Amino acid sequence: VEQLPDDILVYLRGSRYCETDRLIGVAWAEFGALAAVRDRVEAIVAFVHKHNVFGYKHARSDKTARNAYQEKQGLCRDFAHLAITLCRCMNISARYCTGYLDDIGMPPVDPPSKP
Repeated sequence: VEQLPDDILVYLRGSRYCETDRLIGVAWAEFGALAAVRDRVEAIVAFVHKHNVFGYKHARSDKTARNAYQEKQGLCRDFAHLAITLCRCMNISARYCTGYLDDIGMPPVDPPSKP
């Protein structure tokens, strides 16, 4: 951790949806024996996919990583929040970015106005 650039450290902290303080024990119990970072990340992703059930009916605007872990269900973003949180607990910087694939390579619907 001490070798990471300062601007990366923000991706190790907890946030509204990624409560590292509440899942750090789970993370270290599940993945602490794995030495390589790549092995930890692969194990975290596999864990999240095995642990949780996907379903649109499980959607909630206030669902956090801890909720997804406890309820064992969620949407794509819940899976992502849980994986990110577990990575951050293991001192692996992680960030969630989203977009719509149908936007790639398409001209904007409303191009910016010219001054």
